[in-house]
Amino acid sequence: MDEADDLVQDSLVRALSRRDLFEPGTNLRSWLLTIMHNVHANEVRRRVARPDPVDVDSLKHKLGYPSTQDDRVLLRDVVRGLAALPKDQRRVVLLVAIAGLKYEEVARVVDVPPGTVMSRVSRARDTLRRRLTPEEETVGA
Repeated sequence: MDEADDLVQDSLVRALSRRDLFEPGTNLRSWLLTIMHNVHANEVRRRVARPDPVDVDSLKHKLGYPSTQDDRVLLRDVVRGLAALPKDQRRVVLLVAIAGLKYEEVARVVDVPPGTVMSRVSRARDTLRRRLTPEEETVGA
Protein backbone atom coordinates (compact mmCIF):
# COMPACT_ATOMS: atom_id res chain seq x y z
CA MET A 1 0.00 0.00 0.00
CA ASP A 2 2.92 2.35 0.71
CA GLU A 3 4.19 1.88 -2.85
CA ALA A 4 0.81 2.90 -4.27
CA ASP A 5 0.74 5.99 -2.05
CA ASP A 6 4.28 6.86 -3.13
CA LEU A 7 3.34 6.43 -6.79
CA VAL A 8 0.34 8.76 -6.45
CA GLN A 9 2.41 11.33 -4.57
CA ASP A 10 5.32 11.21 -7.06
CA SER A 11 2.87 11.48 -9.95
CA LEU A 12 1.19 14.54 -8.44
CA VAL A 13 4.55 16.20 -7.75
CA ARG A 14 5.59 15.62 -11.35
CA ALA A 15 2.23 16.83 -12.70
CA LEU A 16 2.44 20.01 -10.62
CA SER A 17 6.04 20.67 -11.61
CA ARG A 18 5.10 20.28 -15.29
CA ARG A 19 1.65 21.82 -15.25
CA ASP A 20 2.71 24.23 -17.94
CA LEU A 21 2.93 21.23 -20.33
CA PHE A 22 -0.76 20.43 -19.94
CA GLU A 23 -2.76 21.58 -22.95
CA PRO A 24 -6.08 23.11 -21.93
CA GLY A 25 -9.05 21.44 -23.54
CA THR A 26 -7.46 17.96 -23.47
CA ASN A 27 -8.38 15.17 -21.10
CA LEU A 28 -6.78 15.96 -17.70
CA ARG A 29 -7.41 12.43 -16.41
CA SER A 30 -5.56 10.86 -19.36
CA TRP A 31 -2.66 13.28 -18.87
CA LEU A 32 -2.39 12.38 -15.17
CA LEU A 33 -2.65 8.63 -15.87
CA THR A 34 0.11 8.94 -18.49
CA ILE A 35 2.33 10.68 -15.95
CA MET A 36 1.53 7.99 -13.39
CA HIS A 37 2.35 5.25 -15.90
CA ASN A 38 5.66 6.90 -16.78
CA VAL A 39 6.62 7.41 -13.12
CA HIS A 40 5.88 3.75 -12.44
CA ALA A 41 7.82 2.56 -15.51
CA ASN A 42 10.81 4.70 -14.48
CA GLU A 43 10.72 3.24 -10.98
CA VAL A 44 10.62 -0.31 -12.32
CA ARG A 45 13.60 0.42 -14.61
CA ARG A 46 15.49 1.98 -11.69
CA ARG A 47 14.92 -1.09 -9.50
CA VAL A 48 16.13 -3.41 -12.25
CA ALA A 49 19.21 -1.28 -12.90
CA ARG A 50 20.04 -0.75 -9.21
CA PRO A 51 18.47 -3.43 -7.04
CA ASP A 52 18.27 -2.89 -3.32
CA PRO A 53 21.48 -3.84 -1.52
CA VAL A 54 21.47 -7.26 0.10
CA ASP A 55 23.05 -7.97 3.47
CA VAL A 56 25.38 -10.82 2.56
CA ASP A 57 25.87 -11.80 6.20
CA SER A 58 22.18 -12.64 6.49
CA LEU A 59 22.48 -14.98 3.49
CA LYS A 60 25.64 -16.87 4.45
CA HIS A 61 23.69 -20.03 5.13
CA LYS A 62 22.27 -19.92 1.57
CA LEU A 63 25.48 -19.13 -0.29
CA GLY A 64 27.05 -22.57 -0.08
CA TYR A 65 25.92 -26.13 -0.25
CA PRO A 66 26.76 -28.63 2.46
CA SER A 67 29.13 -31.31 1.32
CA THR A 68 27.64 -34.69 0.55
CA GLN A 69 30.85 -36.72 0.44
CA ASP A 70 30.47 -37.99 3.99
CA ASP A 71 26.89 -39.09 3.32
CA ARG A 72 27.93 -40.88 0.14
CA VAL A 73 30.81 -42.63 1.87
CA LEU A 74 28.51 -43.71 4.72
CA LEU A 75 25.89 -44.97 2.25
CA ARG A 76 28.54 -46.88 0.33
CA ASP A 77 29.82 -48.44 3.57
CA VAL A 78 26.29 -49.39 4.68
CA VAL A 79 25.58 -51.05 1.33
CA ARG A 80 28.88 -52.93 1.52
CA GLY A 81 28.18 -53.89 5.13
CA LEU A 82 24.73 -55.21 4.22
CA ALA A 83 26.18 -57.19 1.32
CA ALA A 84 28.74 -58.77 3.67
CA LEU A 85 26.10 -59.96 6.15
CA PRO A 86 25.00 -63.60 6.05
CA LYS A 87 21.91 -63.98 3.89
CA ASP A 88 19.55 -64.76 6.79
CA GLN A 89 20.65 -61.66 8.73
CA ARG A 90 20.59 -59.40 5.67
CA ARG A 91 17.08 -60.52 4.79
CA VAL A 92 15.58 -59.79 8.21
CA VAL A 93 17.39 -56.44 8.51
CA LEU A 94 16.05 -55.32 5.12
CA LEU A 95 12.53 -56.47 5.97
CA VAL A 96 12.60 -54.63 9.31
CA ALA A 97 14.59 -51.50 8.39
CA ILE A 98 13.58 -50.91 4.76
CA ALA A 99 10.19 -52.59 4.39
CA GLY A 100 9.15 -51.50 7.89
CA LEU A 101 7.69 -54.85 8.86
CA LYS A 102 7.24 -55.82 12.51
CA TYR A 103 9.21 -58.73 13.91
CA GLU A 104 6.11 -60.93 13.93
CA GLU A 105 5.44 -60.17 10.25
CA VAL A 106 9.06 -60.89 9.33
CA ALA A 107 8.85 -64.16 11.26
CA ARG A 108 5.89 -65.24 9.12
CA VAL A 109 7.64 -64.18 5.89
CA VAL A 110 10.89 -66.07 6.60
CA ASP A 111 9.13 -68.88 8.47
CA VAL A 112 11.09 -68.68 11.73
CA PRO A 113 10.06 -67.83 15.32
CA PRO A 114 9.95 -64.10 16.24
CA GLY A 115 12.80 -64.66 18.74
CA THR A 116 15.02 -65.85 15.89
CA VAL A 117 14.17 -62.72 13.91
CA MET A 118 15.07 -60.54 16.90
CA SER A 119 18.35 -62.41 17.35
CA ARG A 120 19.29 -62.11 13.68
CA VAL A 121 18.46 -58.41 13.60
CA SER A 122 20.51 -57.84 16.75
CA ARG A 123 23.54 -59.72 15.37
CA ALA A 124 23.26 -57.91 12.03
CA ARG A 125 23.08 -54.50 13.73
CA ASP A 126 26.10 -55.32 15.89
CA THR A 127 28.07 -56.40 12.83
CA LEU A 128 27.10 -53.27 10.90
CA ARG A 129 27.89 -51.03 13.89
CA ARG A 130 31.36 -52.58 14.18
CA ARG A 131 32.00 -52.15 10.44
CA LEU A 132 30.78 -48.55 10.38
CA THR A 133 32.38 -47.27 13.60
CA PRO A 134 35.87 -45.83 13.11
CA GLU A 135 38.66 -47.73 14.89
CA GLU A 136 39.54 -44.89 17.29
CA GLU A 137 35.97 -44.89 18.65
CA THR A 138 35.97 -48.64 19.34
CA VAL A 139 39.36 -48.68 21.09
CA GLY A 140 38.18 -46.60 24.08
CA ALA A 141 34.84 -48.39 24.38
